[in-house]
Amino acid sequence: DVFILKTKNISVVSQLIILQLELQTNNALVLNSIVATTDGSSDGSGIQTTLTCPTGQRNDSPTSCVPCSENYYGPDGVNCRACPGQSTSPAGSDKLTDCVCNKNFYRENTINCEACPSNGFSDRGATSVAQCKCPADHYKIQKETCSSCPPSSTSEVGSNNAGDCRCLENY
Repeated sequence: DVFILKTKNISVVSQLIILQLELQTNNALVLNSIVATTDGSSDGSGIQTTLTCPTGQRNDSPTSCVPCSENYYGPDGVNCRACPGQSTSPAGSDKLTDCVCNKNFYRENTINCEACPSNGFSDRGATSVAQCKCPADHYKIQKETCSSCPPSSTSEVGSNNAGDCRCLENY
C-alpha cells in the first residue's frame, strides 16, 4: 500500500511525502519515504529508508536486523536499550522485564534494581523486598530492615522476627 501525506515546509513550498511499507523476507518491515515537490519532481536523494525489525532486534543497516546484545532489550524493533543497573538479560530480549536483577538486588514497582536492605541478600531475579533475606545472627524488622540478634544469641539465615534468635549454649 502507498500512503500520501501532504505537508508544507517553512518556506511554504508544498511537498508530498510518499510512504511505502515493504515486508522483507526476514519479516522486517521497511518504510520507504520519497519526498517530492508540488511539480511532481523528485530525485534519488529524496529517498530515505528506515528499517523496522522484529522486537528484540535493531536495524544494523537500511536492510538488515541484528539481535540486541546481552544486557540490552529492544521493544520497538529499531533501537536496543540498556538494562537498568544491577540487572542482566540474554541476547535478543525484547522487554524491560527480561532484564533480571542480580543477586542481592530486587525490583519492586520500579525500573531500577534496588539493593537489599541492611546487608540482606536475595537470589537473582528477586521482584520484591520481601524476597531479601537477613544473614545469620540477624532477623527482619518490618519487611525492609535486618537487625542483629541480642548478644550471646544466634539465628538462622532468613529469620523473620526476634523470636528466631536463640541463646547460645551456656547462656
